[in-house]
Amino acid sequence: MQMKIIALAIAGAFSGLVAGSAFADATIYGNADMGVVSRSGSSGNVNSNGTATTLDSGVSGDSYLGFKGSEDLENGVKYIFDVKAILDFSSQANSPSSNGTAGGTLAGGGLTSGHAFVGLTGGFGTAVAGRLDGARYTFAGKYNAFGLGSVGEFADLQIHQTRADNAVAYISPTFADGFSVLAAYTFNLTGLTQIKPAATCYTAGCTPTASAMDGNTHLYAIAPQYNNGPISLTYDYEKADTNGAAQSGIAINVLGGSYDFGVAKVLGYWESVKDDTASVWDTKSWTLGATAPFGGNFLGKVSYGKINDANNGTGVLGMGNLSKFSLGLDYTLSKVTNLYADFAKIDNGTGGKGTMAYSGYTNSLDGGPGAATGFGSTGVDFGLAHKF
Repeated sequence: MQMKIIALAIAGAFSGLVAGSAFADATIYGNADMGVVSRSGSSGNVNSNGTATTLDSGVSGDSYLGFKGSEDLENGVKYIFDVKAILDFSSQANSPSSNGTAGGTLAGGGLTSGHAFVGLTGGFGTAVAGRLDGARYTFAGKYNAFGLGSVGEFADLQIHQTRADNAVAYISPTFADGFSVLAAYTFNLTGLTQIKPAATCYTAGCTPTASAMDGNTHLYAIAPQYNNGPISLTYDYEKADTNGAAQSGIAINVLGGSYDFGVAKVLGYWESVKDDTASVWDTKSWTLGATAPFGGNFLGKVSYGKINDANNGTGVLGMGNLSKFSLGLDYTLSKVTNLYADFAKIDNGTGGKGTMAYSGYTNSLDGGPGAATGFGSTGVDFGLAHKF
């Protein structure tokens, strides 16, 4: 009860979003996660630099505060909105004016550091517009035993666009006992039209000149899905086209699936990412994992993933050839609170330069909120998380 009161008090600071509105339903939701992470070791191109041990927020998953609501319209149609802010409980980094930098600050304006959208939903499906979670990024977490957090996650090594700015999306109603389709388009993926810094130019050795303008990066995605009982299957195709850059297009193919046997759930994910020239980004990667409840309150997790990089790490994007093994254990204290502990190790092969991270934001194309720098090749974490 006290947690609910605290949540309502926090909401008072943002009363313009909820208070006084005509919404038939408005909800405050969130997650508070704090953990200790220790990383060390060397592998391949990653040298040993001692041990880095930190206390951080959002270790096993984002710490966040969100507001969502709906209003009943006519003919079974509802207006919906959802605003989600990624928070950092470990430092004074939650100012709405903070920029997305390493160490946990919010990305590009606090209240929309996560997703933020409005839309309509009804018998026709759901249509939304705003800043949306990336489809590929979402599926990478859905079909991984560790999701998008903890030292066990794999998404940071794949390099993702975590959110899409200026985006619209449509999700069809479920039909034929479990099928649905997601279609999305962004008018400007990053929300920016700017000169790229030298470190992220599209060709090796380039400098930030007019020829390296990011322009408006358009991306479209289509993802048929099947979810029925214990089975979940997804195929996602995405194409990004960047105006005014040497690397003008990226094609992405994703396959994901899971099956819940009751005693254990098996999850698998595969993707191929390739730019038009195949010289900037040309990788194939996969993960295979499982989760298993036991002893009433425990959940065991295991995952193994691998990246094959055709450029052997010489492309501007891509982590080289590497593999990662992860092992974890959760202990449920209540329906909304759990303890967690995880271990992971990266083995870098030819051109491999993967470092240990604990957020899918690390190495992401958009920086993401709280994109702490990777360190070492071996990591452990433990912490406490509570959802409300």
